[in-house]
Amino acid sequence: MPIPKPRKKEKQTDFISRCMDNEVMKADYPKQKQRAGVCYSTWRASKKKEGVIMKLKAILAKLQKEKKDSKAGYRCGGLLIREAFFSLRKELEAAIRVKAGKRSYVQDFSNKEVIYVVYNDGQTVDSDGEDIYYKVPYKIKNKAIELSGEPEKVSREITYEKELSAADLVDLIDIEIQVR
Repeated sequence: MPIPKPRKKEKQTDFISRCMDNEVMKADYPKQKQRAGVCYSTWRASKKKEGVIMKLKAILAKLQKEKKDSKAGYRCGGLLIREAFFSLRKELEAAIRVKAGKRSYVQDFSNKEVIYVVYNDGQTVDSDGEDIYYKVPYKIKNKAIELSGEPEKVSREITYEKELSAADLVDLIDIEIQVR
């Protein structure tokens, strides 16, 4: 049978009490500790979902404003992503600095990879005078950023090869919540 779901604006204590007293829950989970575990897990999952929805609404509001302010339209990327996912950007930058040095800075990122630049004596250019950017994949492990693979030199223009899909945006929101 279905597990009770938290109601809108219901307090945690009220939900846990209602969930624990639910006749179906008592039948499906006769042991009180097990039933409590299911009730608390259900509560946490609903709050995480609410956090994702709130973050998504805030990002969509920014996108709508950006679209309204721009005559040429907009893309979900660049500065908007860096601003919307500040906690994730901060964690990515910390991970990059461990790998590439304290003068490394995140330029851009998606839900799978990060592009960064390394400043050496104020220089970010190679012998041809071109900016040097690196791209490296990452993943979340135990609520921490883990860079995977070796950095690859890339040009700044390919930072976003395509627009982010809605699924990619939701992934970014989930990652942002995990690293907070």
